[in-house]
Amino acid sequence: MGILDAPSLSKSVADARYAPLTVSRLHENAVAALGDSRTDMVSDAFISTAPTITQFAANGYLNWARFLSGQRFHFDDTLNFGKSGDTIAQCAARVPNVIASGVSRCFVLIGTNDLAVTPIATMIDQWTNQIIIPLQRAGIQPIVLLEYPRVGITAYALGVKNQFNDYIRRFAQAQHAVPSSVRCILIDAQDYMEDYAGAAGSALSDRLYDGTHPSMIGAYWLGKAISDVITQLWPPRRFSCSPADLYDSTNNPRGILNANPALLGTAGLLVANTGVTPTGQIATGFKLYRGAGTSTSLTFSGAKENPRTDGPTSGERQRVTVNITGVGSSAETYILQPTTNPSAYVAAGTTVELSCAVQFVSAPVNLIGLELQMAEIGPATPHQAVDMVRQTSFKMPAIAVSGRLRTPPFPLQSGVTSISSYVRMVFDASSGSASGDVYFSDFQMRPVV
Repeated sequence: MGILDAPSLSKSVADARYAPLTVSRLHENAVAALGDSRTDMVSDAFISTAPTITQFAANGYLNWARFLSGQRFHFDDTLNFGKSGDTIAQCAARVPNVIASGVSRCFVLIGTNDLAVTPIATMIDQWTNQIIIPLQRAGIQPIVLLEYPRVGITAYALGVKNQFNDYIRRFAQAQHAVPSSVRCILIDAQDYMEDYAGAAGSALSDRLYDGTHPSMIGAYWLGKAISDVITQLWPPRRFSCSPADLYDSTNNPRGILNANPALLGTAGLLVANTGVTPTGQIATGFKLYRGAGTSTSLTFSGAKENPRTDGPTSGERQRVTVNITGVGSSAETYILQPTTNPSAYVAAGTTVELSCAVQFVSAPVNLIGLELQMAEIGPATPHQAVDMVRQTSFKMPAIAVSGRLRTPPFPLQSGVTSISSYVRMVFDASSGSASGDVYFSDFQMRPVV
């Protein structure tokens, strides 16, 4: 075939070439991510610079895909096979690790470090024969992302990128002879990322923080492109939150650890802190307060939706509204938190995770963080898990999004006595204007397999 031709395979050849291997699956909806620094930055687990924290970054494209799709797939840092600086050839060396992980699908985003140094024919050969086809032969379905637009690359690198993307598109479209379970799935985020008003083929100004890596806004749009597609691959996953679905060591060992996960009632606490006292109603067993901030001209309140209107025909949601209209500090935090930490069923060696549904009523203004966190209490160096950990100086998209936050799971250490948790909004109020209006629901901490 020519260097830019997608492979054309007969059915018989395809069956032999892509004959899947048998691999034990830990999670039928588990996915890996393979790539360079843009994938490496999605997650971290107890690294040297943060040895007690496992986290998903708010400018990680896969984390927005998880959020927007309602957590339809399983991903954690052990399934992150991204490495900063890698070329396609270097990335291909980790394909055996992906296969050994037992996943059923793998996101692949690779090629940006090749654009100026690797001939296009070599890029295509390595991508096809050292990454994609070996994954397919192992029974893993590749979900491939095009190389999204960058800023400031040479005309030569831009031309190579365009050729490479054209090949990937045609490769994915020529998969009709490949068994459907491993047929290559294409993610094309160009319409969300490129500045079509200009002739340079560059990314829109708010999409990348350094010309290559996504900002929170860029990660949102990449995640949306993924979510647009994968919601057709996996059915919706309902995170059941019955008030009766509570932990019992005998009858319900995978039940919810925290009290009142369904956020029922109005007997919660409105706590005065940092010079501000919120108003309104808070779910029983929860408290609302400002953790940090200096703004004094603001509205900060809680309200209950009963019955909830997001799908279930009964139940409640907690609404939290923040509207800052005067100059404040650059990182103001507004927190919804259980008043007591689960302790009765907490034991070393148990793996736990925390999740919470989120729906913005309107587009936020100067929101720089929406974080879900849990942390051990008791050990000398307590571990923390954070979803959508904010990145300094970045803003969240000014879009009324909805989805589900879900922390990385982690095993509890010896000496743990309880687990704290909260969900919080973080605003930059230094300009004198910031706001967020959110429904929270299904706040649940669970033991996991």
